Amino acid sequence: MADTVNHPPHYNAHPSGVECIQITEHMGFCLGNAIKYIWRADMKGSALEDLEKARWYLDREIAKRRVAYVCDGKRDQYPGITMAVLAIAFDNGGIHRFRSEEQFRAELNAFLASQTIALGPIDRWLANLPQDDLQTVCTGDRDEAKAILATAPPGTDGFLTRFHGGSF
Repeated sequence: MADTVNHPPHYNAHPSGVECIQITEHMGFCLGNAIKYIWRADMKGSALEDLEKARWYLDREIAKRRVAYVCDGKRDQYPGITMAVLAIAFDNGGIHRFRSEEQFRAELNAFLASQTIALGPIDRWLANLPQDDLQTVCTGDRDEAKAILATAPPGTDGFLTRFHGGSF
């Protein structure tokens, strides 16, 4: 009888004989899941659905890496806040063909300059979060985000929430 928990038939069905987890356990969550869905696309259920799931995880990984790439901290007064807000904007469509990243950054910088609250503690907290935690806080599951936000400076959650609508 097959062990459907630890080794279902589709786990070992790849022509290489290698289990997907032997490869993906060396990757981050989103990239590993994308590979997993591509790997099993023709072995379990709907191949099209698996490929769409892979694309969903790839899009999240691309957005995460794009944010890390464009937020090098050299041109942003608040690099932690900028990384967080860009992650939100790439996720919710705040940056799109009618609103470029440059336009969004200009609006964000103007907004940040007009703030009367102390942004330094929020910025430092966001800048020091591990990348996966930053993604969770900005675009992930709300319950998981709340657990991480429990360690944030006061006002961080409310400050970030205003950006989920795509505007300031």
